[in-house]
Order: sequence, then structure tokens, then C-alpha cells
Amino acid sequence: MGYSTGPGGMLIPLTTPSVPAGASPMGITAVANGRFLYVTNSNDFTVSTYAVGAGGLLSPLGAPTPIGGTPWGIAATPNGSFLYVAGTISNEVSAFAIGFSGRLTPLSTPSFATDAFPIKIAVTPNGSFLYVTNSADNTVSAWAIGSGGLLTRLSTFTFATGRLPNGIAVTPDGSYLYVTNSGGGTVSAYAIGSGGLLTPLSTPTYAAGVQPFGIAIMP
Repeated sequence: MGYSTGPGGMLIPLTTPSVPAGASPMGITAVANGRFLYVTNSNDFTVSTYAVGAGGLLSPLGAPTPIGGTPWGIAATPNGSFLYVAGTISNEVSAFAIGFSGRLTPLSTPSFATDAFPIKIAVTPNGSFLYVTNSADNTVSAWAIGSGGLLTRLSTFTFATGRLPNGIAVTPDGSYLYVTNSGGGTVSAYAIGSGGLLTPLSTPTYAAGVQPFGIAIMP
């Protein structure tokens, strides 16, 4: 569903509030320049691409892009050059270049192995690091993002979370990372240090509601 934000933060449905997606759409992300939006379709093993037009209306751009491993989480780099998708069954992150028209092209190394059952993805605001929650292993995997979008594992590749980590978000200044643990009703909190390494805060977890999934940080 698509909305504009009205006075007092009220949501106003767009004139065309919905557009077709694939089967079981799960993840969604937009590039920073606002031109394109991408949706993972977990049961179709595809990513749908849309152009964002005047008034926020969406127009599908061609056939969805095939991708393996039950795609779920999805994130784009802040410069709008690269897109990453978590494959929950294949235990990998697929990597694409975003063309001028929004078209997705697999990178020369098209996928990167994670821990088990990766769910959600976050990219730091400077586009230097990428993090993925691995629900079956109770970890976060971490990579450096190279100039061509390729991923390199950090010197410490995985970091412990609570039970069944799901949602993940980085603060706008790139200093901190938070993870919702859907199996434990908690949020894990980390400082992002030199080289992208994560260090639990002095208070490492915070209580949340039952089965917390998504997470967002106010800019």
C-alpha cells in the first residue's frame, strides 16, 4: 500500500494505493534518490522493481528478477548503486548492481554465504558495511562493502544476538546497531566500531513486546 504523509503525520492513501507484487512479498526498500523501489517475493523467488513517479505512484518495471533461496530481507546502498537480498533457505546474500533504469544485474560474485536462515539486512549510512540477522544461528553476519559492491567478511564475521534475531537497523550517524530478537522479546544493542566491528553496549539488551520483528530508528 502507498500513502502520502499529511498534516500531523496522518497517512493519506495514494490515488492508486496498491500495485501487483509476486507471491508472499516480504521485504521492501527504496533507493535514496527516490526513483526506484524493490520488493522481495519469497514464494516466487523473485525481486519486483518499480519506478516511483509523481505523487509517489508506482509503475512495475519489466518482469521480476529471479533469485534463489526464498528472498526476504533487502537493502540498497545509500548511493543507489547496489542492492542486497537475503536468501533464507540458501543461507546467502545475493548482490546486484542497480542500473540507471533501475534494472538489476548480478555482481561478478553474485552471492555471499551467511549463517543459517538470514532474515533482514542493514547497510550503514556511509555505505561501508552490511549486516544480516541469521535467525537460526542467533547471530549477525558482517561484511565490508567494496567499491564495486562486492562483500568482504570482517575480521570477526559473526556476532551473538538474542534468540531468533529478525529486524535490524543502524542509527543515522552510523554509530549504533539494534536487533529485534523475536524469540526472546528483546532488542540487542551494539556500538559500531573501527572497521565495522560490533561491540555490545554496557546494557546489551532491552525488553520489548512479544515476538518483536521489525525495527525503525527516527532520523
